[in-house]
Amino acid sequence: MEASFTQLAKGKTAVWSVGGSGEVFRCNAGEMWLTRTGDPDDHMVGHGELLVLQPGRWVAQALVTARYQRTPRAGRKEVVDGQAPVLRVFQRM
Repeated sequence: MEASFTQLAKGKTAVWSVGGSGEVFRCNAGEMWLTRTGDPDDHMVGHGELLVLQPGRWVAQALVTARYQRTPRAGRKEVVDGQAPVLRVFQRM
C-alpha cells in the first residue's frame, strides 16, 4: 500500500480496515477522533501527531476539516520523513 493523503471535512467520517502489521496514521492538518471496532479506547490526533493503527476496522471523524496520511507500518520503531519516532503508540497490553 502506498501512502495516501486524504482530506476530511468537519463532521465527516471515514472507515477503513487495517491488516498485516498495521499502519502509521499521521494527521497533517486539523484534529481527528479515531476508534477501532472492539477496542474501548478512543484516540484524539491533532496536527503533526502520529498514531500506530493496529489491525482491525477503524472509524475516524474530523473534528475540524483535517488532512491525514496512512502508511504501512515497517516495524516496531517508526520514523516518518527522517523525523522523531512516533509520539503515541496505543496498544492493548
